[in-house]
Amino acid sequence: MTKRKKFKNNTIVIYDPDSKSVDPTMKIGESVLYLGDISNIPNHCAVAKRDGVVLWLVHPEDFRLPKEEEL
Repeated sequence: MTKRKKFKNNTIVIYDPDSKSVDPTMKIGESVLYLGDISNIPNHCAVAKRDGVVLWLVHPEDFRLPKEEEL
């Protein structure tokens, strides 16, 4: 089991999933706004894309903090 990552709400994160859980609605390397965990659905969160689309039920372990050059 992958260790669960914890991000602060309203943090920019980068979509970087492992190969088995690629989401077709996001591009690898895409930056999104981490909105927070979904309290009644463990191990899931919500993120907002640059175009304003909010994605629910994504896994926090599919994201990482950006490197300086990615901001």
